[in-house]
Amino acid sequence: MSAAAVPVGIVGAGYFGGQHARAIAALGGRLRVAAVASRTLAAASSLAGPGVRAYDDWRRLVEDRDVAAVCICTPHDLHEPVAVAAAQAGKAVLLEKPMATSVVECDRIIAAAARVPFMVAQPSRYMPAFALARRVIADGRIGDPVHVRSPMIKAWLRDKRRPWHLDSARGGGMWMTNGIHMVDRLCFLLGARPRAVSASIGTQLHAAMAVDDIGVALYTFSGGRSGLVEAIGYAEGAPDHDCIVHGTKGMLRCHHADGLALGQGERWTHIGARAENWVLDTLTGLWRDFLAHVDGAPSPIPGEEGRAHLAAVLAARDAAAEGRTITLTTDGTSP
Repeated sequence: MSAAAVPVGIVGAGYFGGQHARAIAALGGRLRVAAVASRTLAAASSLAGPGVRAYDDWRRLVEDRDVAAVCICTPHDLHEPVAVAAAQAGKAVLLEKPMATSVVECDRIIAAAARVPFMVAQPSRYMPAFALARRVIADGRIGDPVHVRSPMIKAWLRDKRRPWHLDSARGGGMWMTNGIHMVDRLCFLLGARPRAVSASIGTQLHAAMAVDDIGVALYTFSGGRSGLVEAIGYAEGAPDHDCIVHGTKGMLRCHHADGLALGQGERWTHIGARAENWVLDTLTGLWRDFLAHVDGAPSPIPGEEGRAHLAAVLAARDAAAEGRTITLTTDGTSP
């Protein structure tokens, strides 16, 4: 007999809340959306659909006894209160990146979630190209990886952003919104956490905007390895998402949609992982691992890892503000 479907409550009915609902539906069988909460009942109802409860207060969803797992897709400043409440209510928690807006908030989440399944949703490592890149690196095909260029260069679309995206106190801006992806990619591909960071972060491409639109950070790792993060939201331009891994015996070029290419012998050769629907492929892979965690497997991305990555992002922001290189401890925080 097959196991009963795990009833999931989604908090946040924006773009990624909708994408998570699609991934749950695509997997079928072991998962089902049982409830949706958003700021307004109309927004929650539009995602919920027939037979799914809609709430205009996330607290009511957390109290819903039919909800066994909570997927948190809220603005960044709401991550900590929703995650803590859900964990204290005994729900499994899948928390979108960044884990929170401060290390202290991360610590509160980790403490609350100590007895429930908990995973930070860092989608980059579930993108087919990056998952394949990790295997290629582990197989030694490019030798030892020594440097990664990790960019997310895309239109910021200021006029379409929600108010919290334009409020640094709520975790808005290009660096907090997308730099966390780039740091996670570095750590995933190099299999390590950074030891130091220097950075330049500010508003250069949009006039009179209260949050940053460009962040460039150089992270250094043990053994002299390095990673360059570029989180840039332009007003006019063209996207650049090619992540390049330099190894002692070759290179890799990773792209979320175009797949993975191997650079050897003065040419690039495509070796797989092209994705027709990379968002759905990514999130279904993430949900499969989360479901395995609910069933008893270790957390694929535990709170301590999400905390370390956020700390590295925040340290870059401090390094930029202070004009210096900041040393990081093994848990990602500055000493």
